[in-house]
Amino acid sequence: ASAWPAARPDPEAERITSDETRALPRPTNASQRPPSTYERPALEGDEQPGTENAEADRPSPSDRPARWRAAQQRPPQGAEAELRTRFTGGDVESGLTLGQRLLDEGRAREAVAPLLRVVRSEPWRAEAIRALQRASEASRSVAIASVCATLRSLFDRREAAPEPLRLRAWSDFVGSPRKLISPAPSPWLEALGVLWEGGSTLFQRSLDDLGLGSATPVSLSDQRPSAQVLATASSLLGTEHVGLRVLGQGAGIEVVPTEPPVVVFAVAEERERSDLLAFRLGRAFELARAPHVLLATQAPDTLETLLAALDVAFGRPIGSVPREVGARASELWSALPPKAQMRLRALLAEAPPVPSLEALTKEVAEAGARAGFLLEGSLLRGLQALAFDDPNLDRRALASEEGYAATLRQHAPFRALVRAALSDAHLAARAPLLRASIAPRAH
Repeated sequence: ASAWPAARPDPEAERITSDETRALPRPTNASQRPPSTYERPALEGDEQPGTENAEADRPSPSDRPARWRAAQQRPPQGAEAELRTRFTGGDVESGLTLGQRLLDEGRAREAVAPLLRVVRSEPWRAEAIRALQRASEASRSVAIASVCATLRSLFDRREAAPEPLRLRAWSDFVGSPRKLISPAPSPWLEALGVLWEGGSTLFQRSLDDLGLGSATPVSLSDQRPSAQVLATASSLLGTEHVGLRVLGQGAGIEVVPTEPPVVVFAVAEERERSDLLAFRLGRAFELARAPHVLLATQAPDTLETLLAALDVAFGRPIGSVPREVGARASELWSALPPKAQMRLRALLAEAPPVPSLEALTKEVAEAGARAGFLLEGSLLRGLQALAFDDPNLDRRALASEEGYAATLRQHAPFRALVRAALSDAHLAARAPLLRASIAPRAH
C-alpha cells in the first residue's frame, strides 16, 4: 500500500492561492528585505564580504564597462518603469516581459530576479523557465540554471537532465525545517493532531490486525540505507517518535496508526529502488506526524464525520447536527482528557469554518512532498519518487509543454516540490556544490 492515497484532482488548479507561495522562505531581517524598485538585487553567485567566490574569472565591478555600472544606478525609464510597476502590482505577464526585455538588452543578471519570481509563481510556464535558464546561465547562477534544466528536461527532449546530485546538507540553510515544510498549517490540522495525541485509542490499529505482525524494527545502528534515512528524519522532521519497520515480503510503504505511529516498508523497496528511498520514507514520516496521521490512515467518510464532530464538540457549529455526528462528538468528549479539550476549544474558537477534506488532504500532501525533498535534495529523484507512489502523476504526460503545464496545475504535491527546489534555501545550498563539481581541478 502507498503511504498516501492518490492525489485527487485539485479543484483550485486554475486559481493557485497565495498559501502555496508562503511555502517559500521569506526575508527575516533588514539586510534580506526585497530591494526597492531601482536597486539590483543580490543574486546567487555575487561576491559576499568575507567569503571566497569560486568563480574567480568573473570581472570585478571596477573592470566592468562604465556604461554597465551607470545602468545599475539610474532608475528605469519609460516602458521598463511601467513594466516594473505593473509587475509589482501582481501582473505576472509584465514580469515575464520585463525579464525577457532585460535579457535581450544583455542585462542577464538583472533579468534573473523578475524571471525567478515569475517561475516561482507560475512554474508551469515553459517560456519563463527557458528565459530564466538563459539569464541564470549568462550570469553564472548555477543553481537556478540547474533547476531550470531539470524542469526543461521533463518537457523538452533537447534538454538533458543534469546529474541528480544529492544534497543532504541544504537543510543547514533552513532556519526552521518545520516552517519550510508546513509554513502556515491549518488550525484544523493542529486540532487533528491534538485529537490523535489525546485520543489515539479511538483510531489506533495493531500491526497484527493489518497482517503486518512479522515486520521487524529498523534501528538507528543498523547498517542499511533505511536506518540512515531514519536518523536524518528524526533530526530534521522532528519524527523521532515515529517507528520504522521492514517487511520481508510484499511491496510498498505504509503509514500505520499504531501508538506511536509506525512506517512499514517492504524490503524490496530498499533493495530494488534504494535511489528513491530517502524521498519516499521522508514523505511517509511526515504523514505519520500527529497532525497528519489521521488524514493519512482513515477513510474519507470517517474523516468527514470526524471534522464535523470536532466542530460540534469544541468549535462553533451552525445549524442542525446529524445523529452520526452528534454521537461522534459525544464520544470525543468522553475519550479526551481535560487538557486536550481545553486545547481544542482554544484552537477552534478562532478557527475558520470547517475546511473541505480536499483542502486538508492537499495541504498534507504538499507537506509530505516538501519533507521528502528536504531529505532527498535532488529535484529529479524527488519527482521520480513522487511519480512512483502516485498513479495520478504520469511522467509520460510531462513530455510536452502542454502536458507539463496541465500536470503541474492539477497536481499540488508536484507544485510544492518544484517551488521547494526554487526556494532561497535550496538555491543557496545547491550553488556551492555545483560550483565545486565544475571548478577546474589543480594538476
